Amino acid sequence: MTASYRLIHAEKANYPVTLLCRVLHVTRSSYYAWREGEAARQARQASDDALAHEITMLHIASRKTYGAPRIHAELRRPGRRVNRERIARVMRERPFMLRIAKGWVRGCGLREPAVPAVRSDGTPAFRAGSGTSSGQVGRSGR
Repeated sequence: MTASYRLIHAEKANYPVTLLCRVLHVTRSSYYAWREGEAARQARQASDDALAHEITMLHIASRKTYGAPRIHAELRRPGRRVNRERIARVMRERPFMLRIAKGWVRGCGLREPAVPAVRSDGTPAFRAGSGTSSGQVGRSGR
């Protein structure tokens, strides 16, 4: 949708905005709302850049071991209010390298589930009451 708004913005000198909106199936009010929101988007980008600088300083001070949860805690300590998910997003968008015990990994400290809930064939990975993830009977000699 943003591409349509950008096209309207670029071509409004050559054609009326009403015609461009009609051809692209976009309401005029949404185009004007997008145009007015440009200042807010630029302010948010500047704010994210400032936050990224703070995250970088904390990340380097921690010898590149802190992920999003610890960075969030460090920023909250002096009273700065910032959302942990925003910190994770900023860290994902920029190339932060985390040092872990076995080497280096790219990320932000928020992990995906280690075991999928559903196998590739669509069957559930765990069965209630079976005690094993594969559904096989274990050794009962113990």
